[in-house]
Amino acid sequence: MFYAPVFLIKSKELISIDDVRELYASLVSIDKQTFYEEIEIVKAFQMYMQTSKEAPEIIIKECQLIIDKQSN
Repeated sequence: MFYAPVFLIKSKELISIDDVRELYASLVSIDKQTFYEEIEIVKAFQMYMQTSKEAPEIIIKECQLIIDKQSN
């Protein structure tokens, strides 16, 4: 899955908790219809379409885990 890279970046302190919070807030408020339309524009890589469509939710979950862990 997609989970390890975000955790590894955070654990190596390449990003801050504020970066994760900002990413999380941006993805929560993303216009998904526009996001899906933009994915269609770059449809050349068809095999990545499902992962691309799931990416915001996957990243939101990862960000929330990092934010929750930082709060504890």
